[in-house]
Amino acid sequence: MKSTSLLQQAKQYIVDELERFYKERIQSSDDVISQKALEKINGDDVIITFGHSSVILKVLTEAAKKHPKLSVIIVDSRPKFEGREMLRKLMRSCPTLSCSYVFINSISYVMPLATKVLVGAYAVLANGHVMSRIGTAQVASMAKTYNVPFLVCCETYKFASRMQTDSYVSNELGDSKQLMNINNRAGPLSDIASRPNLHVLNICYDVTPPDYVTGLITETAVIPCTSAPVVIRVKQQYNIVNMKPYA
Repeated sequence: MKSTSLLQQAKQYIVDELERFYKERIQSSDDVISQKALEKINGDDVIITFGHSSVILKVLTEAAKKHPKLSVIIVDSRPKFEGREMLRKLMRSCPTLSCSYVFINSISYVMPLATKVLVGAYAVLANGHVMSRIGTAQVASMAKTYNVPFLVCCETYKFASRMQTDSYVSNELGDSKQLMNINNRAGPLSDIASRPNLHVLNICYDVTPPDYVTGLITETAVIPCTSAPVVIRVKQQYNIVNMKPYA
């Protein structure tokens, strides 16, 4: 009976800590990031975003309410088509917002129209590189070519002490069938997918060099990528000081 009671207490402790982490490090952080990003947006801006990000959706929704003349270009790519969900949610919350939807192979045509690029991130590494959904580095490279500010909205809990300079040392692989099939139907390459000498890599994330990133918008401040090690060190010290032992 005592062991059952201790197990229930442990479960409740984990649930309480997860709820506290979500409210303090995610929900509250997104609110602050949204306000800081709004300060960077002007009324006549044309903003490019890539894929789907909850914090970017929040920023654009608030910006559309504040700036009626704002325009957004959503860039999307296979195989997940996350931009479709971004477009759907954005148009549902802001029906009057001027939106365009293009695929990533058209990025060179729409980038000259943009005044800013706003994207989310999967992680910010200790060497200042930004890991995000596959295709982000291509968008950042094109923004660099056309001198368009490339801003990354990222909570500090995503800052990682790991270092990486490419997408092959460590990554996640998705289902290869997503690349071979089109709209859940067999594509023109499906018949060669079973060949033993063919390896189909559905890489989920890529790494953007810090030279391509204008700034990181976090809940603490708008910082350059070179400040990532400082944020990681302060975060580690904070975690040690505020560590709560389980009683």
